[in-house]
Parts: sequence; C-alpha cells; structure tokens
Amino acid sequence: FEAEEELKDLEEEIELRTLIQNHDDSIYSMAREIHEFDFHKDISHWTDFLNTTLDSKSIYGIPVSRTDFNSLRAGENVFSSALDSDDILDRLRTLAEESDNIQGFKVLVDLGGGFGATCREFLTHVTDEFPKKSVLACCFHNQTPSMNKRDREIYFISASHSLNSIRSLSSVCIPIGSYHFHETYFPHIKLNPNNLFQTSSIFASALDTLSLAYRLNDRSGYDMSALCRTLSDRSYSMNICGLSISFPFPLDLDRKLEDAFDDQKPIYAHNSIRRLTPDIPLKEEVDPFTESIVLRGIMPYFKPSTRYLNSIQLLSDLTKRNPCPSRQCVLAKQALTLPPSFPQYFLPNVSLYGNILPQTSINHFGKDVVSSPKSNIKVPMPFVKCLSCVTHLGAFKSIGCHLDFLVKGIEGIDARRFDDVGLEKDELLETKNNLKSLVEEYLQ
Repeated sequence: FEAEEELKDLEEEIELRTLIQNHDDSIYSMAREIHEFDFHKDISHWTDFLNTTLDSKSIYGIPVSRTDFNSLRAGENVFSSALDSDDILDRLRTLAEESDNIQGFKVLVDLGGGFGATCREFLTHVTDEFPKKSVLACCFHNQTPSMNKRDREIYFISASHSLNSIRSLSSVCIPIGSYHFHETYFPHIKLNPNNLFQTSSIFASALDTLSLAYRLNDRSGYDMSALCRTLSDRSYSMNICGLSISFPFPLDLDRKLEDAFDDQKPIYAHNSIRRLTPDIPLKEEVDPFTESIVLRGIMPYFKPSTRYLNSIQLLSDLTKRNPCPSRQCVLAKQALTLPPSFPQYFLPNVSLYGNILPQTSINHFGKDVVSSPKSNIKVPMPFVKCLSCVTHLGAFKSIGCHLDFLVKGIEGIDARRFDDVGLEKDELLETKNNLKSLVEEYLQ
C-alpha cells in the first residue's frame, strides 16, 4: 500500500513539474478565460467572498444599525434581548444535536465596538452548556490610522476589555490585525492593505491552514482540545498565542526541498514568515513556550537529497532546530486551493501552482507576463490555482509586547468620560491590571 502511494505521489510530481516547467499553452488559454473579479463592485459581503451558502438556522441577524453598535453596552443589550427568546442558543443547540462529535468552537470576533461584548456574553453561555469543549477564539483588531483621538480611545477601551474577557472564556486566544501590513509586507504579493477582501483572504488562508491540525482524518486522535492543550501547556493564563504565515511558502521545483528551509532556522524565524498578530517584532529572538506548526502542499516537492528522504526526516529536522516543551507539527499533503474569487495579488513570478519561478517578469501591454523557459514567447501570468503555505501558532515572549500596547492605549483614560461605551471606571482599572499581570508573565 505504501509503495502504491509513493508511486502515485511520484506520478503527480512528474505531471506537476511538466505543467509548470513547460508552461503548457492550454493552461494559459484557461487562465485568460477566467473572470477577473472587481472586488469593489462584484463583492459586497464576506459571504460573497467565501462563495458559501449558509443555512438560515445558522445565522442570527443583529437588529440594530451599524452606528448604534459601537459600544460594549450595545453588544450586551442585543444579546440579552435575544436571550429572552432563547433564539441564539436554540440555534446553537440545534446545530450541536446534528453533530456526531463536537470537537469545540472556533470563534471569530471583531474586538472593536459591541461585537466583543456580544461574544463575551455568548461564550459565557457556551462554556456553561458545553464545559468540556474547547474554544479557539480569533480576535480581530480593526483600528485605523484615520481614527481621531476620541475614537481611538474608545477603541482601546473596547478592544482591551473584550480581549481580556474573551481570553478568560477561551482555551486559546489569537489576536489578529492588518494595520501593520504594507504593500510589500508579504514576499511575492503586491498587497493593498486597505482592501478588506485582500487582507481577509490572507487571514482566511491562515485559519484554514492552522485548523488542519485538528481537521485531518489521520487516525491520530489529535483534535481541537489536544491542540488547545498543546498551546496552553505553559500556563492556563498564558493562552494568548501569536499567528504567523508564509504565504506562499517559497518552493521552486528546480531546487531541492532542503534549500527552502535555509540556514537551519526554526520555522518561526524563516525568512518568508510574516506576523498576523500586530504590535510584536517581525522576527522572534526567543524560542516559543508552545507552538503548533502546519506545513501544507509541501509533499509533492520532495526530491532526492542528502538531508530529507521522506517527510519524517523533514519533521524531525524542523523540530530539532529549536527546543520547545510543548509542540505539535503537521505536514499535510493538501495544498491551499484558491477559488476564482480569490484576489490575484501575486507577483508575476508566482506560477499556476504557487511555485516561485526564476524568470524575470516584465510588463507587456500593461499586463504582467513571464518568459517561457523554452521560447521567446511572452504569455500572461496565469491565475494561481493553489499554493503551499506554512502557519506558525505559538505562545511567545513577545506576546507581552502586544498586550503592553493595549495597556498603554488605556493608560490615563477616565472611563467616566465615555458613558456611552458602557464600561465603569472600576471595570477599566481591573482590565488594565489583568493585562499588566499578563505582560509581566509573558516577558519574565
């Protein structure tokens, strides 16, 4: 059986190398026919971007206007009114009953405004009804440089209080933000950091990849609760983890795989890794306390080498590069598949299958093109169908820098000046003291 699998992998690799290295004309013909999406006109909601149909019983629409939902009090009130009819929890119970085995709950929440308070109230009831299930909370920061002083102070009050509350109700909490992105932040991507569809596509790719750690059906028994235990093994209170991604991971079919993992660096220090958690150093200088590493789409690129003969040797080498008392590492064969609606912000040297091509890109009639290695024909670069990527999720010392940023943001703010936010002075003081204690715990 293993021999058959190896033969199948070899056949797939030969086919892949042929397609990419020969720049098959049919591929480019197909690429030219793909609809070019105008993300400002064709897509208006995140459900459009996901190209997903959601069942009505899994959606609860908040019956307030956007301007009314900027305070913590608004978030609390909305959930309380919904709780009177038990509407939200009834939807949750229905979905839970239809599930054979719930691993846990993955929550995505905007920390600014009322959503943080709504999430806190919701998780309070979730943890009461499902006390043994894990909660993986992804908390999004949405502050912008254009905020005036008052809006910025309100944001820091809401974000710091919500993060502190949600962290205490979660197994693992992951702060994420894009306000530190710039056009060339990611190698091989020309990014518009103000385009939400572009930034959200990177977040979605990272979350889809890191969740492979518990979604793969590999009979290992490793589920969401095991992942959360791995990441919070250092301390129950130190459950805030930083997320990073290599997108795409720089693979070249003309090079040996070992060359992609250069200088014997650990994954978190790889040259292509970029932080999705804001307000922490771009490069870590201290090994993480805990970590989860997922490498996807790497398998077809194994070539004969003196260092890696198989995936086991690769994983063994990567885990030896830095000591970590609690670690989980996954090597998934599946590459990240990109739907036609995915933003095509990749540079011209990124191939159809996400490889980094050595050819020099030029501009031809206003379109990015690449020279074929076997002719002088210039053809438009194709739509990128899939790519390899790597995520790193871990509890780092530098998480203290992120928390310290929030502490400094609420330093000196008198909550009584912001009655409309819905937070008392004592509550803000308690939030600040809790975050300060966490800063000391991470940075010690």
